Amino acid sequence: LYQLTRTYGFTLGGIAFKKDNTLETTAVVGVDEEYADDVEQYRQWRMSTPVDIAPKAGVIGACAYYGNHIFIPDISDIAHLPMTANDQEALEHVTKPRTFLTIPIKCHDQIIGVLYMVKLFKKGAVKDDDISTLTALASYIGIAVENSDLYAIAKPLKDPPL
Repeated sequence: LYQLTRTYGFTLGGIAFKKDNTLETTAVVGVDEEYADDVEQYRQWRMSTPVDIAPKAGVIGACAYYGNHIFIPDISDIAHLPMTANDQEALEHVTKPRTFLTIPIKCHDQIIGVLYMVKLFKKGAVKDDDISTLTALASYIGIAVENSDLYAIAKPLKDPPL
């Protein structure tokens, strides 16, 4: 997550996985020491605040609901528009977000999570090729999670307790 966030020029990155009808963030990382306090404040809030998987649950929830990436090149261009309570609260917990990107994490065409990245203070550029690459990487994450889940199921069967 750290390498992806850094490679694509974002300030913070997060990953949330589906649990019932919500998304729970399991990791938030920052890549710039200058913004460590901002990232930590957001991390604490985001990891304790599940997101509903619904069209009106904010950007992260809508990404999981529709199964498509969402790219906001400059949040300041739309900050005056009506937004969901979850997105309003997110803006209160992170200083000067500018660019936001969400990528659904899929396994066998099922949404199992969302990868998201935020650029603080400065607007970031994301090319179509970047979105394609991140979408492929999110699919690999989905497959890795499924393999991990299958291994956790199979391991006790292979090595029964004594």
